[in-house]
Amino acid sequence: MIIIIEQYNVELHVENECFVISDANHTRSISPLKLDAFLIFKPIHLTSAVILLAVKYQVALVFTDNVGKPIARIQSSKTSNHALIRQQQALFSTSTARISYLHKVLLHKCKGQLSVIYNLEKEIEGSSKFLNYKKKLEQRITNFENNNIVSIEQLRIEEAYIAKLYWHCISIAMRHLMPFSRRSTQGALDEFNAAINYGYGILYNVVESAIIAAGLDSSMGLMHALGYNKLSLVYDLIEPYRPWVDELVTTLFINKSILKLHFMNEGLLFSITKEGKAILIPALVEKLNAKIYYEGKRIKRKDQIYFNVRVLAQFLLNDYKHV
Repeated sequence: MIIIIEQYNVELHVENECFVISDANHTRSISPLKLDAFLIFKPIHLTSAVILLAVKYQVALVFTDNVGKPIARIQSSKTSNHALIRQQQALFSTSTARISYLHKVLLHKCKGQLSVIYNLEKEIEGSSKFLNYKKKLEQRITNFENNNIVSIEQLRIEEAYIAKLYWHCISIAMRHLMPFSRRSTQGALDEFNAAINYGYGILYNVVESAIIAAGLDSSMGLMHALGYNKLSLVYDLIEPYRPWVDELVTTLFINKSILKLHFMNEGLLFSITKEGKAILIPALVEKLNAKIYYEGKRIKRKDQIYFNVRVLAQFLLNDYKHV
């Protein structure tokens, strides 16, 4: 379970080995065994006992910006074999071996994107323009799967072209529901992008939590550029799971669960309102906790993220040999 705190004057303390959350109107007690994380959007009052209990039960305390991207995180100081894993990660991050790994990661994303498009096609009356872009998208992904990718730059070019076709398809499908002309990531220029960006923000936290749990360095990317205060590996490893948010948001718009009145704008930029978040957040948490079949097992979606990140960490620790 993820608890999101996005109002002022909230207090968080501990009683009887449980977290107690209080505001002006309510008090709630919850066992740490039921929690994965607190996402904290606003300043709150918390005690040191909260930090110690969270560390003991590996409950992430994550402080985010207004769209849910992690800014700071409290975690245990115990490092286990993290140093060795990160040494291997540093070597892998500059090797040509990472190219085939990233190719698989992006193919996973592409297949998820196709699934979103196929589901949209069932829900809307597909226009000839939509079907044309869908056909181009299918062909481009097939080529991407079969091509011999030899450089990071080639990966970036292919990913960008596929993304362009993908968002064209979605834009056509959404034109009568929640129109948008293009993806806007550095500030949402419309309601659709505001919802997508907010969903991605929550997903960033899940991916970063998995990276930290596996002992990897979230700032040492494989494809995205390194930079000060930049979670490059999070941006790399989130890619296969973005379509989960895309599918959820488009479904909420199609079902008219989220409407234009659930957004507000300041100047040219849009954001989702508290009422809109109250619809989007539970729906996304439910999707992340829904069980699916993956690698022969029935597991929660979010556990698929943890599984894949652990596989990478174990590969680096036990199998990767730097040449």
